[in-house]
Amino acid sequence: MKPIRARYPDLPYILLLFLVTAALFRPATGWIAQQTMAHEQLRQSFFLLLFAAVILWIDHRKKLTLRLEITQQSLGLLAGAFLMMAAGLFFHGAYLPLTALALALAAFVHLLFGDRGFKLSLPWLTGFAAFLLFVFLFHGLDWPLRRLAGVQAGQILAAFGNQVQLGELTRPEGMLLLKVNDRLYEVAGQCNGFGLISTSTILALLLVVSRLLPLWWKAGAIVLAFISGAIFNLLRILGIVGLAPFFPNHYDILHETLGLMALFGGLAFLWWLLGNVEKEDSDSEAEESPQNHSTVSANSP
Repeated sequence: MKPIRARYPDLPYILLLFLVTAALFRPATGWIAQQTMAHEQLRQSFFLLLFAAVILWIDHRKKLTLRLEITQQSLGLLAGAFLMMAAGLFFHGAYLPLTALALALAAFVHLLFGDRGFKLSLPWLTGFAAFLLFVFLFHGLDWPLRRLAGVQAGQILAAFGNQVQLGELTRPEGMLLLKVNDRLYEVAGQCNGFGLISTSTILALLLVVSRLLPLWWKAGAIVLAFISGAIFNLLRILGIVGLAPFFPNHYDILHETLGLMALFGGLAFLWWLLGNVEKEDSDSEAEESPQNHSTVSANSP
């Protein structure tokens, strides 16, 4: 067996690039970790990505072989990440460092697994880029999504004959209150639907990015995931309001239970809806299999 240095001659240079990149992106990764740990909605998306990474490795572990080669593609991605990071010094905003981080991760996937591994990992990399986008948008979308969910839930409840009032409090901090038949509910940050929308969108990306489908179909799947997340969040709010009077002493358990049911129900619905289309690599393998079979047959005694 060859020593590691002989098998992977680019390994020292890759380690050097990794150390430089890790030092450069340390503030960005620290901020992302802080935001993710502080907000349940972001943690849900992050755990989905971890689960998807495990499934990706299990399904393609024979194809995801270490290459550890510096190529023009990986250097191009890494150069783009460094340039994007440098631009962030002049144009303040979190979107540039986050975009740079996504490019850097893509570069190291290419360095580790080569072009084939990069293509297999492309859906996951796209999902991770979407996760970074959601981290950036989280605080800006919190209140609009919360208010939209409260208004829609109030309209549906009113349509069924309930007495509904929706009010906002700006002091000491922003609160959205929903009054239904003399019972008062706070439409808190957990009720804004961000977690359901972000996880649904990321799952849709994981399912459709690498598939032989028109671009408009893939865009429609992303829009559908966004709508599905919003609908399941609305069902969650309606379920809490409808069941809370029957479980007055177990509101917290009811809140968490319905939240988990909405999350896994929404993801299961998307998996059922989008998970039946054959993947691109499956199609290519199916096309190659008759040729492989004929070759084997011709060489067989």
